[in-house]
Amino acid sequence: MKEYIVLLRGINVGGKNTIKMSELKNLLEHIGFFNVQTYIQSGNLILQSKQNRVNDIKNSVHNLIVSEFKMNIPVMVFEKRYLTEILKNNPFNKNEKLDTKYLHITFLDKNNDDNDRETLLSLSTVKDKLSFGKKCIYLYCPDGYSKTKLTNNLIEKKLKTIATTRNLKTLNKMIELS
Repeated sequence: MKEYIVLLRGINVGGKNTIKMSELKNLLEHIGFFNVQTYIQSGNLILQSKQNRVNDIKNSVHNLIVSEFKMNIPVMVFEKRYLTEILKNNPFNKNEKLDTKYLHITFLDKNNDDNDRETLLSLSTVKDKLSFGKKCIYLYCPDGYSKTKLTNNLIEKKLKTIATTRNLKTLNKMIELS
């Protein structure tokens, strides 16, 4: 049985798409997932599954949310080793002057082409920095993520894919719990 990290896009943010994580946890265990854990209320899950395909897990979680909560919430599923690799390869880790509380990673549902990347890079500001990784974007937002223009919505529009962002603290905690 393998362990997976699941990120839900836009759950319990600003009073929208409200899902009680304890209820979701129970429902996931009821449909065959094991040792389901949640971390904070914004759609972070760790679970074990007999299924070995990330897409099967993604579809199971997504279909459960649609059927039980009547919400079409994007779901991303990762193996721990992928998330560990993403964190290790963060290009901003090399700059000791950067405050890690302003580091974020935006996960992408699909890879993008160079034209899309150039468009997004052109939107980077003097303060806000971004760098592309393997199906992710590393962000440094020194004024805070709530003030950046490099939001999930903008990234999704420019790259034509689903995106969800987590701060470094949350991602490190997810790794620790898994």
